[in-house]
Amino acid sequence: MSDLAKIIGIFIALPAFIISVIVLLITSWTEGIVIEEILKAFEISPILIVFISIVGIIVLFISIFTLFKNTF
Repeated sequence: MSDLAKIIGIFIALPAFIISVIVLLITSWTEGIVIEEILKAFEISPILIVFISIVGIIVLFISIFTLFKNTF
C-alpha cells in the first residue's frame, strides 16, 4: 500500500477509533448506573456491586483494546 493511502487511512481510522471509544465509555457508564440501581433495589450486597463494577471496567478495557487491534 502506498504511503498516501496509509496517511489517509490513519486520518480516517483515528477519529473513528476515538469516537468509538467515547461511545463505549458513555454506554458502559450509563449501563453501570442502571445495573447499580437495579442491584440496590434488590438489596444485593455492596461487595457484589463492587465486584460487578470491576468486571465491567475490565470488560470495557478489553473491548477498547480489541477495537484498537481491529482498527489499526
